[in-house]
Amino acid sequence: MARLSTPGARAPDHTSLNLTRLISRLQNTLLEPDAETSRRLRVSAFERRKVEANLEYAKTLLLRLGQDSPNVKPQPNRQDAQSDLQAKKQQLDALDARLHELNAAGQEYDDNASSEGEDLLGEDTPSESIGDSHTPVAGDTTDDDDADYQQILSERRAAAQASQTESQPKNARDELFPSSLRARHGEATTGLDTAQATSSSTSAPITESLMKHHRAEQEELTTSLLSMAQALKASSQSFSQTLESEKETVDRAGDGLDRNVTGLEAASKRMGYLRQMSEGKGWWGRMMLYAWIFGLMFAAFFIVAFMPKLRF
Repeated sequence: MARLSTPGARAPDHTSLNLTRLISRLQNTLLEPDAETSRRLRVSAFERRKVEANLEYAKTLLLRLGQDSPNVKPQPNRQDAQSDLQAKKQQLDALDARLHELNAAGQEYDDNASSEGEDLLGEDTPSESIGDSHTPVAGDTTDDDDADYQQILSERRAAAQASQTESQPKNARDELFPSSLRARHGEATTGLDTAQATSSSTSAPITESLMKHHRAEQEELTTSLLSMAQALKASSQSFSQTLESEKETVDRAGDGLDRNVTGLEAASKRMGYLRQMSEGKGWWGRMMLYAWIFGLMFAAFFIVAFMPKLRF
């Protein structure tokens, strides 16, 4: 399967680089493993769990990149990012399917191992097979039989633990990877009875802890609301005091504006009176006004220019 690389037109993203490297390592582990790795994945449930944890982390990174892709600018880079995410999603689907096959093979291997242990337990013991020709005597059993019996019991316990570990529900990204949800549906239903059995014993303390947590949050919210109300009340009181202190200044400013309005009205009345005096006499009155103006100008010029030269 071809591996995708980050387009050169965009600046490198650490999350995208980590996802690409993680997908490459998972492909080398699941799709192109060597003989030893393939044997360990088929036999060891712990190795499969480690690979599954890495695969879940890769899905988390892909989900994070999918949430950040609408913020990519400009439009060509956004389209490249979305196509890259789609290709990586297909790669993760293929890896998830391969891991499911390995889990099925490991389950079959564990079932075969447990069935072999049961067959060994069901076989006739040496004392029973020769019961017709040999009468058992006290102390005739050997330590080797006890060792074989203990080994068979330990193998059965290990197989049961591996089967129980495989039956635990997996926390996958169901919306992003629906195929993984369908593949694991059978395994998740195996641990349903155990979860229902333990839920009745753990529901009471969990409910009590949740109630305590919610009660603490409610008290915290109530305290916060009370403090906000007190702060708002203090702010309104200080604002009213400020308005009271500035009320006199506002009143004085209003009185000054009223006096200015009165002065402007008086000035407008005087201007109207002068206009009436200048224009009410007709043409002769206007000429007399101009004569007075020129006479006053001549008198002022005479006083300034010639009066200092007159000596008494």
